[in-house]
Amino acid sequence: MSAEARSSVRNAGLLVVQWGAQVGAGIAFAAVVPRMMGPEVYGRYSLITSVSLWFVLAASLGLLPVMGRYVPELRADPGRLRAFFGRLLGLRLV
Repeated sequence: MSAEARSSVRNAGLLVVQWGAQVGAGIAFAAVVPRMMGPEVYGRYSLITSVSLWFVLAASLGLLPVMGRYVPELRADPGRLRAFFGRLLGLRLV
């Protein structure tokens, strides 16, 4: 097996271990934290978390797919690319 193949297998294994640890931590969080906080405090925490997630999603306005679609086409023309990013930044600031 080549060095690149060993490195790829090792990195894939580390990603699987990381994913498993993340799932385990999520399960532990869901099992422990609500019981420690109580229903009223955990309800407030859950509301604040979900509202902040909605604000983050609304603020992004699908920026990543738009950039993935148009930036490669505009790389050849720096002026148009600068104008494109200026408009996106203005839209996000509004």
